[in-house]
Amino acid sequence: MGRIVYCPYCKDKCGHCRGVMQSSLWTEREASNLSAPVLCWRSLVAIVKYIYVLRFKMFALVLGSFALVILIILLDKLTRSNLDLVPRTQASVIVDHGEIPFGEVGTRAAEDSKALGADNLERGDVARALQRVEEDTDKTSYQNAGTLWNPSHMNINKSDIIVVLHIQKTGGTTFETNLVVHTVVNPGCKCLTVISGPHKLQRPKCDCLNAKGQVWLFNRWTVGWPCGLHADFTEMSTCVDPWFRDREGELTRVRRYHYVTMLREPVERFVSEWRHVRSGATWESTRLFCDGRSATAKEVPPCYKGDTWRGVAFKEFVNCRSNLAFNRQTRMLANLSLSDCYRLSSNLTLEQRDAIMLASAKRNLANSFTFFGLLEYQAESSLLFQETFPGIRFKENVIENHNTKGERHAHLLPVIDLQRVIQSNQLDADLYQFAKSLFFHRLDQANIRYDKMPSTKK
Repeated sequence: MGRIVYCPYCKDKCGHCRGVMQSSLWTEREASNLSAPVLCWRSLVAIVKYIYVLRFKMFALVLGSFALVILIILLDKLTRSNLDLVPRTQASVIVDHGEIPFGEVGTRAAEDSKALGADNLERGDVARALQRVEEDTDKTSYQNAGTLWNPSHMNINKSDIIVVLHIQKTGGTTFETNLVVHTVVNPGCKCLTVISGPHKLQRPKCDCLNAKGQVWLFNRWTVGWPCGLHADFTEMSTCVDPWFRDREGELTRVRRYHYVTMLREPVERFVSEWRHVRSGATWESTRLFCDGRSATAKEVPPCYKGDTWRGVAFKEFVNCRSNLAFNRQTRMLANLSLSDCYRLSSNLTLEQRDAIMLASAKRNLANSFTFFGLLEYQAESSLLFQETFPGIRFKENVIENHNTKGERHAHLLPVIDLQRVIQSNQLDADLYQFAKSLFFHRLDQANIRYDKMPSTKK
């Protein structure tokens, strides 16, 4: 036999290629006669074994990747549960430089911006920031507020100034009108009646000045809207003091601001806003100012074309993704810089932005607002206001006429529309429950009698 050769396929000595049964190995001549590819039984075994191992490796790789994804999701959920994040109704979405309209973000004061609101916050920083906000809120919750409510001992002739934050459709117009027209205070407000607005309504234009000729009431009937139409807390907290400095100078007095506002049951407030907008009302000149600039049209796209949204159907109103009527009370009371304002891109998830905004609104309501009232409890709110500011009294007939708790229209909606409103205003619902508990606690501290279930006009 000639020189021993190896099978060109299995690279091994073989005597079973191409059906040639030999007791000896191939000779060089026999190997050269193989004109077509041949496979020995060892080659076939090797190929089958290779395919089997390769398939097992691919299966193991896919299974490992799937397990890794599941592990990451579980770790993320565990991290969030440890932070006690407030749940939201919409799914959590990572907004890693994506573009999501602010209307889907369920959306800080200047002093908090450096600590909590930077664009480059890492996940751990966000966690600590949210935890701090919630801890601060819990410290001032009605359950631990033994000394939370106290009369302000306000002196309008020295440093005290009442600042009204007006949230749409919460009874704010009536409240502000009562402040300038139906209060007993020395010195009182001096008002003229003017015709204003597209509907040519009679409105008061007032000077509420103290004995030194300085403004002691900052609201729409006294100074207009210097911080922007229906300015929110984010805007007002960076605008009010500069406005007084420009008007009075730096050293005229040490000013002490008392923020006040009115809140309303969220579903009724939302439906009331729809009815108001349907009649032709707009707030186009709202600035939405946060972190040194106003929100862009891309960040908060307009819901309609033209001058007004007159005649808008409820379905169209509720389907506008950027409609700021959703969770309006939470947004207007929060420090929006904490949740990255109206930005489309953020290192925060939607869930985190909502949770931070809600926690911030609760904290501000408990800490930064000397007084807040509820539309459903107008008489009790007026009494609490008087107890909070002993130097200011409402005329008796004002309190006696507060038997209307705000008209109700939500019950007229189809059930499916009503459910949509409830689901879309979960932040406001949470905030309102917190506000009610805090409000009742303050009434108790002020020894004001109340009924937790007021009869509401339909």
